[in-house]
Amino acid sequence: MKAHVKAILAGVGVISSFALVALALDRWAGPAQTSPIPPATTAPGLGSLHALRLEDASGVSISLAKYQGKLLVLNFWATWCAPCLEEMPMLSAMQTKHAANGLQIVGIAADSAVNVRKYANEAKIVYPLFPDEAGAITLSKTLGNRFGLLPHTVAYAPNGDQVFAKLGQVTAEEIESIVSKFPPNSR
Repeated sequence: MKAHVKAILAGVGVISSFALVALALDRWAGPAQTSPIPPATTAPGLGSLHALRLEDASGVSISLAKYQGKLLVLNFWATWCAPCLEEMPMLSAMQTKHAANGLQIVGIAADSAVNVRKYANEAKIVYPLFPDEAGAITLSKTLGNRFGLLPHTVAYAPNGDQVFAKLGQVTAEEIESIVSKFPPNSR
C-alpha cells in the first residue's frame, strides 16, 4: 500500500475516533445547554435553599431565609472568571435600581474570602457576596449547571418557583425582564 493511502486511512481513523468520543460525551453529558436554560426539574426548591447558611467575606454566617419573600437572583461567579467580572457591575446597578421592588441579588463565589473581599471593595458591589470556594460549584450544579461552568445565574420568584436559569453572562435586559414579571404589588 502506498504511503499516501496509508496516511489517508490513518486520518480517517483519527477522525472516526474523535467522532466516537464526541458521541460518547454527548450521550454522557446530554445535549449542550443553551442560554437561558430552562429551570432544572430536579433542582432543590427555594425552601431547601432557605435552609442554606453561607458565610460572607467577613466570616459572618447568614441564612438565605433572610431573603424569603423576595425575587431572589443567585449568581455563581469567581474573581478568575472574566465574564463574571464583566456582569457584576451591571448586577450591582440592577440591585440598586430594583431593591425597593423586592429584588435581591446574591453572589456565591467559587473563590476565597480574601479574593472576594478585595474585588467587592474595588468594584463597589452593593449586593451580598458569599465566598464558598469548596461548595459554590457543587451548589450551582444542583441548580441545573451540569457542567459546573461560570457564570451561572438562577432566579426564584417570591413564591419559591425557579423562573430563570442561565449558564453564561446574564444581561441587564434579562434581569429587567425577570423583575417586570413580579411587580411589588403582586407579592
